[in-house]
Amino acid sequence: MSISPGDCHGEYFYDYAFDDVDGDGGYGTFIMTRVMTSCDFVGCHDPLPCCDMNDCGVEKNSFGTCNNSLLTLTCEDGSPGSGVVSATQVVYECSGNTYTLTR
Repeated sequence: MSISPGDCHGEYFYDYAFDDVDGDGGYGTFIMTRVMTSCDFVGCHDPLPCCDMNDCGVEKNSFGTCNNSLLTLTCEDGSPGSGVVSATQVVYECSGNTYTLTR
């Protein structure tokens, strides 16, 4: 996506945590917690109260399983999601959005 000068778009920043439900260190079944930490609207005429109008600080959970680097998720909104895991990244899709997490 290219942004032209004057375009107003939001950038959202999150912290993620993964809890190993099985407790065996393999994360075959996990809970993924996502928390919006901050956001920034670039190119907007007036500053927007980002965290007032979004979910800063609110924990949102997804549940999933991982088998041979393939993720199957129940997303925050209850919809199905999927993704892949490598040694350095987690890439997943939920509700039509793709997220890339880098270690």
